[in-house]
Amino acid sequence: MLASFLTRPDLSVEQAHRGIGIALDRLDTETPAKNRSMLSALRHTALDEGRRARAVDCALRWLEANGTLPKARLVIEDLLTLPALPPGEGRLAIRWAEDWLALHGNEPFAHHLRAALGRGRMESLR
Repeated sequence: MLASFLTRPDLSVEQAHRGIGIALDRLDTETPAKNRSMLSALRHTALDEGRRARAVDCALRWLEANGTLPKARLVIEDLLTLPALPPGEGRLAIRWAEDWLALHGNEPFAHHLRAALGRGRMESLR
């Protein structure tokens, strides 16, 4: 339900910040696979630098627990497409993408991750 709330176009910045804060608080303490949808906070336009860093940390922790699952692709794609992802986190996202593709490269939507991986590799060279 919280993930759906965060996708509402009529949220004020304050409401979005509260929702993102709740999602990140939950992700700080829980990493079950079902919480993947809350990582959609990574894409939210109201994400400031501090919340973005926290969301990236939550995403990486979630991947440590769930990175081999088919739906981990979405989290990895979000990380790879984040603007200005710090180099260390970028390298981790690239590694997660390569590992995921080694396991699930024949999945129907694997090409989306391959495309994001290509962009992520290009960004890491800058």
